[in-house]
Amino acid sequence: MQKVFDFAIDIMISFASLVHFMPSKLQCYAFYPDLVANTPSAVINVSSQAAFQPVPFMAVYAASKAFVQSFSQAIYGEWQEKGIEVQTLVPGPTKTEFDEKAGAYDSALSYRDEPEKVVDISLKNLGHGSPVVSPVNTYKQRWFAGTFPSAMIIKTVKKMFRPPN
Repeated sequence: MQKVFDFAIDIMISFASLVHFMPSKLQCYAFYPDLVANTPSAVINVSSQAAFQPVPFMAVYAASKAFVQSFSQAIYGEWQEKGIEVQTLVPGPTKTEFDEKAGAYDSALSYRDEPEKVVDISLKNLGHGSPVVSPVNTYKQRWFAGTFPSAMIIKTVKKMFRPPN
């Protein structure tokens, strides 16, 4: 494979915010030759807690983040032996312009981390072989989504994300 750039790429970060799955996939494969040529190297794909269950009223966002989550962990398994670490960052609620840009409203998620904290946790975990990194404990959410019937999960999440009248 031919390198894309004349300079070294050590870390690629994909934080796609509109159509999440295509930019992450395209960027990873486009920069793969450069990442292989500059090992050890890393890819950080930003996912979301929304990836763990369907989210009514944010269906496309949640589904595309589920793609990013699965895709990133799959290429982690493929690329690790090539010297490329792939990290899936699940930031949780973060103080950004996301809510405003997405037309979101106050929800049950009132606490928000500072962006610097999220970045710091991601970078500190590089080199430790962690395929998924998050500043929040996602265990309960993943357990809830994997244990209870889908109809119950959808009903509960729908209450949290229903837009105000």
